[in-house]
Amino acid sequence: MRYDDILDTDEKLDAVLKEQMTSDDIPESLLPEQMTARLHQEKRSGIRISKKTEIRAIAALCACMMLVVGVSAAMQRDGEDPMVAEKCFMEDAGSYHDLYQQVMHLAKESEYIRTHNRYDYTGGFRGLFGAKLENSTDAAMPLETSPAGDFENFNGAMNGDMMTDGAVAEDTVTSAESTSNGMVHKYSDTLSQVEGIAEADCVKTDGEAIYYLVNEKLLYIAVDQGDFSEPVTVQPPALDEAFPNGGYSARELYLVDGNAIVIYNCASYTAEAKTAVVTYAPDAGTGIPTQKNVLYQDGSVTATRVLDGTMYLVTSTAKNLRTNIKEDDLSAYVPCCGADSESYVAADDIMIPDDWGEHPHQLAYTVLGAIDLSKGEVKASTAFAGTTAHIYMSRRSLYLASYMNDTTRITRISYLNDEIVPIGVGEVTGNLLNQYAMYEKGEAFFVASNGWGKSNGRQTNYLTSFDLSMTQLDTVDFAEGEQLKAVNYTDDRAYVVTFYQTDPLFSIDISTPSDLRIDDGYKVSGYSTFLYPWNGHLLSFGVESGDFGNGLKLMMYDTTADGKMVMLDNYIWVDPTGMSAIYSPAVADYKALYLDAENNLIGVPVWRNDYAQQDTAWGYEFFRFSEELGCFERLAVTRFTNKDWQPATRCISIDSCLYLLTPSNLMSVDMTNFTVMERLALSDSENIPQDYGYMTTTN
Repeated sequence: MRYDDILDTDEKLDAVLKEQMTSDDIPESLLPEQMTARLHQEKRSGIRISKKTEIRAIAALCACMMLVVGVSAAMQRDGEDPMVAEKCFMEDAGSYHDLYQQVMHLAKESEYIRTHNRYDYTGGFRGLFGAKLENSTDAAMPLETSPAGDFENFNGAMNGDMMTDGAVAEDTVTSAESTSNGMVHKYSDTLSQVEGIAEADCVKTDGEAIYYLVNEKLLYIAVDQGDFSEPVTVQPPALDEAFPNGGYSARELYLVDGNAIVIYNCASYTAEAKTAVVTYAPDAGTGIPTQKNVLYQDGSVTATRVLDGTMYLVTSTAKNLRTNIKEDDLSAYVPCCGADSESYVAADDIMIPDDWGEHPHQLAYTVLGAIDLSKGEVKASTAFAGTTAHIYMSRRSLYLASYMNDTTRITRISYLNDEIVPIGVGEVTGNLLNQYAMYEKGEAFFVASNGWGKSNGRQTNYLTSFDLSMTQLDTVDFAEGEQLKAVNYTDDRAYVVTFYQTDPLFSIDISTPSDLRIDDGYKVSGYSTFLYPWNGHLLSFGVESGDFGNGLKLMMYDTTADGKMVMLDNYIWVDPTGMSAIYSPAVADYKALYLDAENNLIGVPVWRNDYAQQDTAWGYEFFRFSEELGCFERLAVTRFTNKDWQPATRCISIDSCLYLLTPSNLMSVDMTNFTVMERLALSDSENIPQDYGYMTTTN
């Protein structure tokens, strides 16, 4: 059988696979060297070979090779996703010409609908994405037949937020070690959802220095056992004309192999949204970060992750949809990802659906770039139709979640071996709270959502399970009429917090993905905004509500009794006189919490505003949980005073020292006795009072 026949149709491919699986003979045209050479020959000659077809052809080759070695069953190896060869459910754009034809087809429809005011605010933008214009008294707009080829119905990735199998990391503060001058430093790292997969933050450390992204600047502060050097402001990045007049905002920070990686977004209202990834390498003499290289990607950053030296950058971008776009102006309809603003994503890496887009005047893309941080180059890039709200990443999968019309669509993508391959898409009712609503375990994927799925018009919460092809296995609904406030997972259990007037915490058995069961529900006042496994228990932090106004609460649950929950203790911040307000930035930003399970240390940033004294104080309060006593023990209250309106936003540790940071100050604290060691002003702002000081008390 000829190679041409193999690439002709899916039916012939299926026939070849069946024939070769039952035959001992391998045609010469299917030998590995012949298959590889022919694939390259076809691409060089300009013949379109979609990724889907190429993958299926390679699957035929793999089937033959398995026969040679006598393999009778497919086996998953480390670093491989068996579904990649089985399923690639999207079609690529084929060529820029094909993409342009599709864009112009949509632009004409958009112009007609816009001109005739055919909007449907409940069901989306009617007509633009293949739906018929209902109840129209106008003649249908004549449309040219698009030569763009077959565009499979994508139904979507996207709309705008570690252990193997995605197990939840046990420590919020991940310990790391570095060696310098013969000394080993142990230091904390940013909270990450999945162990081994790094997430961005505004502060990082390598044990020798603190890198702090604040007020649009990167500060470098050398530290040594609680002592500080003077902060050095790193030279602002040199960016291309896509960032006019220095118009950028610093969004995220990583520290990878000694290099600081800063992610900037274009902050100009007149320029198209764009993201720059700038690598700063330490100067050989001073250690101060200096710009090494920069990469660009269209869109505003949605989320990033770093695994094994590779950054996965997800951005969302929208380009104006108009009929006067010129085909040779690729910047008008093709997203970029690379060393400059003309490094366009290849046409066969752009995935296009029939019902493309969500806004009548825009081409919406999610761009995914895989960046080798050591080499400063893009390893792979792909663009998907639509934008993305939240992502979840395991060691083999990236999930992109979009929301529209009370439905969230989640696309699973395999990213192994520098290949970005969409595997499947699933839908759930409602919206997701954040990335913690999603979880991958073994061969299953779980999602918690909140929406208006029932006919009575009340909110309902859902937990839904899928297999890794994104086929739904089961779903349970609960807590009708309540909002979703917090979600997290352990190995075989989901914990979900909802809220109306009380805080129901639900324990859901996910050990059998096709049979989800709600085992328990626990109600207390207020609501939790963050849940986290803690040395065999479940730690909860959130808002307390009561007769004297809202405050804060810290709770610990025992969850070992066959899915049943028992509250062991709680600590509540509230002023019974009602004369002061109490708040924490950790309510909205869980990375502000300091959680070190290994050393049984919990730090909570607390803001107190005393109305009577007209006094405000920020600081961290530190606790441990005593297993012997079954309760929280408050160890210290460390505060910045007086009248400092800027919150303490982060706490990190290096060896035996804690470092507390506000936008204008840095304080070091001895972790053994919680005494203040040193304070450093990071700003000369006139808003800082002359009597600014600090104090610490220990209980």
